[in-house]
Amino acid sequence: MKKRNEINYAAGTAVIILCLAGFAVITYLVNTDRISSFDNAVYGFFYARRSPIFTAVMTPVTYLGNWQTLVGVSLVLLIVPPLCRGFGLPTAGATVFTEIVKSTAKNIIKRSRPSSKFHLIKQGGYSFPSGHATVSFVFYGMIIYSLRKKLLENEDDRWNSIPSNIGFSIKKSTKHTKENRIKAAFVTAVGILIIFFIGISRIYLGVHYPSDVLGGWLLGGALLTASIMIRERFTKR
Repeated sequence: MKKRNEINYAAGTAVIILCLAGFAVITYLVNTDRISSFDNAVYGFFYARRSPIFTAVMTPVTYLGNWQTLVGVSLVLLIVPPLCRGFGLPTAGATVFTEIVKSTAKNIIKRSRPSSKFHLIKQGGYSFPSGHATVSFVFYGMIIYSLRKKLLENEDDRWNSIPSNIGFSIKKSTKHTKENRIKAAFVTAVGILIIFFIGISRIYLGVHYPSDVLGGWLLGGALLTASIMIRERFTKR
């Protein structure tokens, strides 16, 4: 177990370093205006494909990353007793931490948003990194992690405690483990799609450059990994 924890810690540290390195590179390219060709090409791709149908889909998708949605879901997770400790506290804590870091980065870099004439929704403030991309990565990522932890680790621990000479229980254990792995894979896929399309919606709606979203995902990846490592450190005490 100790060796496994050491491997997880090393892997987590590597992910944080890689994500922060990628974020630093994109920040440099943004500040030196060396990523504008990429931004304009991708931005133009989405602009050319705007339609009433896509707009009707992308607008509610982007609202999944709005602070009102995240605060509302966090309050539910915090208020409902069975969800508070396993979901509410870790998710709310990681989200607040991310909001502070993201806001600080925005105010340091101070990149202007794309021209407001391209906006399909009202949006102010600075552009880099995308707040929706950053915060939603951590918020939904933490929920995914918590659900996977509940589905996989708790189930394994429960069935592993049953004596191995009870054949029926072992068979049932295998069945439940398989079902939970399928559920965990489904939850992960849905969560990743939500995070991805929230970022894409910001580009489509004209309020962020592609590099804003990429920078947000990288920063979010680093902060999510750090939050998970901190959570694991406290829960193992």
